Amino acid sequence: MRRERLLVPAIAATISCCLVACQGESPKKEELKLSLRILYVGYPGTAREKDFVDFLENHFAKVGKGDLNKFEAKDAEGFDVIILDYGGLSVEDSAIRVPRVPFDRSYTRPTMTLSAVGALACDQLGLKMGYF
Repeated sequence: MRRERLLVPAIAATISCCLVACQGESPKKEELKLSLRILYVGYPGTAREKDFVDFLENHFAKVGKGDLNKFEAKDAEGFDVIILDYGGLSVEDSAIRVPRVPFDRSYTRPTMTLSAVGALACDQLGLKMGYF
């Protein structure tokens, strides 16, 4: 009996919200995007870069792209979140080679790292997620 008293108002509220949503005009694609400015930094001209940038442009207000081999901390200015991506491994002389990311403790931009570049960046900052 107690559950029924709680369930009826919840169902009524859900139906009301659905009716209101159905009567209104559908939001425009631009209105559905999150207002974050994202910088994707990887390898220019690759299919991986294109896939990431296309996906991000569908969901965020501003999307930029950059070259991981040339990335500097100042490139992050004007963006809310940075995505650093290394799409492959290069092995030379029995060592994994990845681009050096110029981080130091003064770098404060929220950054998501993917693949080997993430482990390297974490190692440079002395974080526990690094390889070494």
